[in-house]
Amino acid sequence: MKLLTVLVPCYNSESLMRKALDSVMIDDERLDVLIVDDGSKDGTPLIADEYQEKYPSIVRVIHQENGGHGEGLNQGIKNGLGKYFKALDSDDYFSKDLKLFLDTLERIDSEGGVDLLITDYRYIVNGKEGKVISYKRQIPKDRIIGWDEVKKFEPKQLITIHSATFRMEILRESGIVLPKHISYEDNYYIHGNLQNVKKLYYMNIDLYQYTIGRAEQSTSKENIVKHYDQQVLVTTLMFKSYHLDDPRFTKGQVRYMYHSLYMFLAITCVLAHTYKGGGAADELKKMWDEVIAYDEKMGKKFRYKTFIRTLNMPGKLGHIFGTFLYKLSHIFVRFN
Repeated sequence: MKLLTVLVPCYNSESLMRKALDSVMIDDERLDVLIVDDGSKDGTPLIADEYQEKYPSIVRVIHQENGGHGEGLNQGIKNGLGKYFKALDSDDYFSKDLKLFLDTLERIDSEGGVDLLITDYRYIVNGKEGKVISYKRQIPKDRIIGWDEVKKFEPKQLITIHSATFRMEILRESGIVLPKHISYEDNYYIHGNLQNVKKLYYMNIDLYQYTIGRAEQSTSKENIVKHYDQQVLVTTLMFKSYHLDDPRFTKGQVRYMYHSLYMFLAITCVLAHTYKGGGAADELKKMWDEVIAYDEKMGKKFRYKTFIRTLNMPGKLGHIFGTFLYKLSHIFVRFN
């Protein structure tokens, strides 16, 4: 069995994917690099096949009909050969710390393994190195821990697809199937799979280089607002992943999962005031109706917390406040 599956989902990625793939090609037999060509119409399939031919012991390619980023993750989890799983989008890349990461992962696995390994990540903004999202103040580094040793996260901190490496068994046991043809489903992928995580490990390296700034990205400001209904769907799925009062969960585990839900519910409320397509109020009401129906006590606790209640103010005042927070969030939190 391979140590680590690196999934590289690609859609019309011919101009970007070589940098992503070259950052993984360190000629290390512990790697299983799975490229999923998601029905691309450009040269992506040929480039994927080229890497498979050049690195046959490391690289495999799946060509599929277009299903979106979530279906790429589904296929990676289903077909990965590694004990552990990490996704790398085709417009992002790994730092030179990949070998150190693999060496550490191999050592940890020999000591019994972990369910989730967390690393820092760096924003690459319009080609320039930007801010590093670090967890060093919240998570003890370089040792296996449980949730109760994890301190309270700041608003700007979330466990994301960029920072997370899961044990493959965790992903398969959860049974989560990500929806096709929507954006932001990776937030559901992370949050939903936290329910079975017991053992964690943190490395203080910015392994993942997360590029932002291109207008066509789903995480551009324009597309985040345009696809507001998809944000609502994902946030609802996150809330309905499990009940926070489940006796399986430790206090520290609940503390983080509560933080994650609170942040995404708040973000969704902020976006409701910046959405230009109409119907945002109805979408927001539907979300609150669904989460309260799923868990009345917790749903109402979130809905009527002072900050979220303020975000749900109707009319012009609510729009002004929500728009202000949206702009502020991109400066300080970067929820994209």
